[in-house]
Amino acid sequence: MSPAIPARLLTPLLLLVCTLPAAAQDTTGTSGKLNPSFTAPVSIPVSPAMDDSTKSGTRPLPKFDLPEFVITGTSVIDLPDGEKQSPLLRALDAPPLSAPTNARDRAPDVQPDQLLQSPPALRPTGGLSGGVEASVGTYFSPELRGWIGNADPSMSVHAGAGYRRTAGWMPYSDRSGADVRAGAEVPVQSSIPLLDQGVVRAGGAYTFDQYQFYGSLHPDVHREVSDLNLAFGFRNFTVAELPFDIALVLGNTVVQDSSTGVHQQAFGLNIRSVFDAEGLPVDLEFGVSSASLSDQLTAHLSSFHIGATTRWLAAPSLVLTGGAAVWSLQGMGGQNTLRVLPRIRAEYSGTPVGMVYAAFEPDARFVTLRTLIDQNPYVLSRSDIKHANDTQKWLIGAETRWFGALRTVVEVSYTTTGDRSIPIDSASAGVWTIRYEDVRTLKGVATAVAKFTANDYFACGLTMRSVRGSVSGTHVPYEPSLEADVWHEHHWTGRLATSAGLKFCSRRDAVPTGNVQLPSCVLLNARASYEWLKNFRVFVEGRNLADQKIVWWRNYPDRPFSLFIGLTVNW
Repeated sequence: MSPAIPARLLTPLLLLVCTLPAAAQDTTGTSGKLNPSFTAPVSIPVSPAMDDSTKSGTRPLPKFDLPEFVITGTSVIDLPDGEKQSPLLRALDAPPLSAPTNARDRAPDVQPDQLLQSPPALRPTGGLSGGVEASVGTYFSPELRGWIGNADPSMSVHAGAGYRRTAGWMPYSDRSGADVRAGAEVPVQSSIPLLDQGVVRAGGAYTFDQYQFYGSLHPDVHREVSDLNLAFGFRNFTVAELPFDIALVLGNTVVQDSSTGVHQQAFGLNIRSVFDAEGLPVDLEFGVSSASLSDQLTAHLSSFHIGATTRWLAAPSLVLTGGAAVWSLQGMGGQNTLRVLPRIRAEYSGTPVGMVYAAFEPDARFVTLRTLIDQNPYVLSRSDIKHANDTQKWLIGAETRWFGALRTVVEVSYTTTGDRSIPIDSASAGVWTIRYEDVRTLKGVATAVAKFTANDYFACGLTMRSVRGSVSGTHVPYEPSLEADVWHEHHWTGRLATSAGLKFCSRRDAVPTGNVQLPSCVLLNARASYEWLKNFRVFVEGRNLADQKIVWWRNYPDRPFSLFIGLTVNW
């Protein structure tokens, strides 16, 4: 239901993507202490190529727990569209309508489990499963995707591939891309306790995209982006004294802009573990990432972090979390940052309908050329690259469940981010440069998801924000002050299903001075599908039904009303 996303523009949607779900916190027992458990998946930032995990047809609609939605605390809740990807990450090619994605408003990064872990549809034992989906739409928009997997107690393997293209709705708007991915999980039986009942994982993905700077004064600039990522890992959560997860990611990215080429090689290692210290669980995380870029000159990027967090039951229904992480970041332009970032969080679940929470959770993000281009798809490939870091992040919120069918989240946060990238296109050339500033963001979020009946799903969200840069209080381009979205899906029978989504986006500044603005817009998508025979499903999908002239970026308008038809085959 969102407009387009650069991960879909710059890297075609990788099929069968999934992240390791957060383990639920155990607050039972009489000791007043929480049992050791992992609270988050391993995360190694190397390349954002695998961040977009939802596309219609690749997975069946989830049941009420809606696993594609974000688990923020005690509830499973979807975030409004404005919180899934920064408004800077809008694309020119609206994706197929589907349930909202589960990516938060953050800089993209790699989740190794997206490469290492089989998708939910392929995990149950029972042998071979897979599918193929093909569609074609107006403005010459063919799409073809396929996936296959086999899961049994001895091994789980999966593979997928896809191709897409859009062309013809305005000069130089041709865009095409393809991807291939595969992965496997193998349980380990060993006499060594540390290895016994663990899981060895391996996966890889290759994507290729090409497009032109058609909104530019130089539309002949042709960009090709190829990206190869390999991941290896081993985890063992059955070791009571020291459960752990180790993941290694290797990335190779080549960006070719007509006669200019930049080559990036990236590496990331992350280790997570937890141990018991006097009855308190202590989560440990260690990570190191690096990347080297070469064209005429060679540049190096690196990050190192180590952190520890503990949780305890301070009072009935009150869980406190405390810890700290040390980050060392080295980027281009002389960036050399060392920060100690504390982590403090309180969650109270004694209310009749849900939980309230407050936190101080600053963080840092490793940024590479791939990250920068996914955020700003028309930026110069030879731009300086710096790592963003939140020097402050305060938030307070409430998660509630109403009548067993409706779940809501309301949250207010204040964040100051150092060295945030801001695209500059003041010359209207359409080829962006980057400026780095300290940015202050005050944001309010209200979301809701509901299952009215067994076949009726609903989600909506509202985001309000105020974003200002540090240079004379400048405006941050393409950040709207208001976003709202509504999504609804209904299964009329066992064969017919319809869904529709509407998104509103307020006016946005196109330049830091604020004297050039893009108009507000409403994006409306709808989809109907019908199950034919046993494993066949045909669908019709309309995008931008109101035929609005939508401009997410200056000089880069979205395409007008488009109609698609397609067929999905599953087995």
